[in-house]
Amino acid sequence: MAVTNPESHNDLIAGPVHTALITVMADGQPQTTVVWCNTDGTHVLINTMNKFQKAKNMQRDPKVTFFANRRVTPLRYIEVDGTVVELTEDGAMEHSDKLAELYRCNSQLNHIMQHQNPCDHPCCDRF
Repeated sequence: MAVTNPESHNDLIAGPVHTALITVMADGQPQTTVVWCNTDGTHVLINTMNKFQKAKNMQRDPKVTFFANRRVTPLRYIEVDGTVVELTEDGAMEHSDKLAELYRCNSQLNHIMQHQNPCDHPCCDRF
């Protein structure tokens, strides 16, 4: 989806952050999914599989809302209402690998998930 992102919030789209993608179900109800994201500098990039509900929703109705915040500063957030620009499988595996590395913080995801509150570990600083 195309976004005009204030520079002060670039880190909230570049990841790794807590993010949710809200799509529209066929009956008009919102459907919210936790997602990983990053950006190419112009667009929010989200990776999913065609069989997942959010992908089916975006194929049918490209209107979405994207929300992101950090655990350490939860009241600092960005919410973007937009329209999906493109759904493609080109480069999907490479993008998925990039997101996994970004969000795993050099294989430390388990460490992060074990802590209710941020600790002194460098990975916790990123969230």
